[in-house]
Amino acid sequence: MAEAGHTALAYWQAGRSQEAFSLFKGCLLDSMFLGLCPGNLGMTTYFDSARGEAQRDFADAVGVCSRAVIEGLFGVRPDVPAGQLLICPGFPADWQYARLKHPDVNVSYERKALVESYSIEPKFAKPNDMVAD
Repeated sequence: MAEAGHTALAYWQAGRSQEAFSLFKGCLLDSMFLGLCPGNLGMTTYFDSARGEAQRDFADAVGVCSRAVIEGLFGVRPDVPAGQLLICPGFPADWQYARLKHPDVNVSYERKALVESYSIEPKFAKPNDMVAD
């Protein structure tokens, strides 16, 4: 799970959003919905040839899955010391809207026809310059 999450994040960072989302969605479905422990982000999956899902109680995948959602899918990349907040989302091409509510930033995205609109509300202690990519 963690390896797939890291790979998905790397795909997002490399600008390969469709591949990233497909891989990430697949590993979430495998771990959280199709596994022996629904809702779990387990260390290993059914497809592990040596252990199967024997080790479900480690939090190896939680951190990278959080990063994949925040930094990859929503593209929130703060550089607080430099006073910048880079927003570079990696939404799938067919998504019409998405929203993220986070203690440090809120992001809303909507697509109507060919027009994309974003609402970004940073809540960092230090004001940030908004940088969009």
